Amino acid sequence: MEALALGAAFLSGVGPMRLGVLGLALYAPLTLVPVVALLIVRERKRFDDRGAVFCDAVAAELRSGSILDSALSTAAMSVHIAPGVAGSTTPPNPMDIAADVARELPGIATELTATVAAAARSGGTTADLFDELASLAIAQSEIAHEVRVAAAPARATAWFFVLAPGGFVALRGASGGLAGTLATPGQRLTALVGTALFAAGLAIVGAMMWRAAR
Repeated sequence: MEALALGAAFLSGVGPMRLGVLGLALYAPLTLVPVVALLIVRERKRFDDRGAVFCDAVAAELRSGSILDSALSTAAMSVHIAPGVAGSTTPPNPMDIAADVARELPGIATELTATVAAAARSGGTTADLFDELASLAIAQSEIAHEVRVAAAPARATAWFFVLAPGGFVALRGASGGLAGTLATPGQRLTALVGTALFAAGLAIVGAMMWRAAR
C-alpha cells in the first residue's frame, strides 16, 4: 500500500524531494533528521541576485554610451529575461521594457519603474540611479535570504509533524490495525477529537508561516 501511494504521488507530479521525504516518513521516520539538515543547507544556498546584476548591467551600458532602451534590453538579456518588445519592429519604449523586467523581478518592480521613468524624462546620464537601485536590490536579496534561512528549521519541523502522523495512520491502515483502534465509541470519539485538534494545529501553523512569508 505504501509503495502504491508513493507511485500515485509520483505519477501525480510530486517532486523528488517531497517524494523522498514522504517515503522516509512512511518507512523510516527517524531518518528524517538528516533530511531536515539537508533542507536547511539547501535553503542557505538560495540567493537571487538577478536584480542587482540587472541594475549593474544597465549602469555599465549607460556609461559606455548606450541609450536607455538599448541598455535596458541588453541588461535584461544578461539575466535571461527576454523583453516582450525584443522582436518588435517599432522602437522599444523604455517603460515597456521596465514592465517586462519588473514582472520577473518583483522585489524591485516599483523602484525600477520609478527609476526608468525618471531616466526617460531627464534624458541625461542616469547610471548613478541604477547604481543606487543595484545596492537596494542587493540589500533586499540579503534580507530575503536571511529570512528563508531563519525560517527553514521551522518549515522542516512543520513538514515532519505533518508527515509523521499521516505516515502512522497510513501504516496502521495498511496493517489492518486501524479498525481495532476505532473499535469502541470512546476510541472513535478520541480519534475524532485528535483529528480535529491536529487539523486546527495545521491551520494555525499554516497561517503563521503564511504571515511570516508576506
